[in-house]
Amino acid sequence: MGKALAHTTKPVANADRSMAPRKAMMALLKLDADRTRWASLQQAVSSTTLHETAWNDPKRHIAEAHRVMAGLRMTLEEIEAATETVQATNATPCGERQLELLLGVLIDAYANANPPSIEGYLNGLFLSIMRENQQTEAIAHGRPATFISDVAMAAAVARAWDQHKFPPSPSEVLTLCKAAREDFRRALPALRRLDAVRGWAESVLIVSGELTDYSDGYGEGPALLAQFRGLQ
Repeated sequence: MGKALAHTTKPVANADRSMAPRKAMMALLKLDADRTRWASLQQAVSSTTLHETAWNDPKRHIAEAHRVMAGLRMTLEEIEAATETVQATNATPCGERQLELLLGVLIDAYANANPPSIEGYLNGLFLSIMRENQQTEAIAHGRPATFISDVAMAAAVARAWDQHKFPPSPSEVLTLCKAAREDFRRALPALRRLDAVRGWAESVLIVSGELTDYSDGYGEGPALLAQFRGLQ
């Protein structure tokens, strides 16, 4: 690393104002909270009877389509934007400066933090996480991979506060980081499922004549409606 990782001794609100640690942490945790919401929504529609060709029989599926639309509370555009955000997040390992900042936030929250060497402790955390991301990249061989991102790191910091009364060891922090990384890896298939189910629901409502605002709904609405009418 060249130099020891410095430990901030000032309160978070006063630390490195140019990086705004508190605001940065809140923004990262907001995305983690969104991930939890997406997982909850996906669970809510997991038992749906809708399918890709449900629009062929709209009368049979219209009640379920309304239930799905009411339960999802996300438009196709919002799901697409969320998917792009998660893809970009997972593909970007936490940078050195970001990691230093988040580790400083982690340790500053512990009033009882007094390891024999603060620098050694933080360096151990830093190097274990950087090494994990390097190994992930090496194993991927150029294929898409899910890294410990800044969001996963922030989620791990918050979980450490919840689960540990005293500063966690590097192995404990790394375990929390891996769990957060896995949560965000699972967020992608959850969002794709939401996208599919929402699309199926909108298809049913389009061909039944109950959804006519195609600009805010299913983008292929007019073509789908024409296709349905051709089957009658």
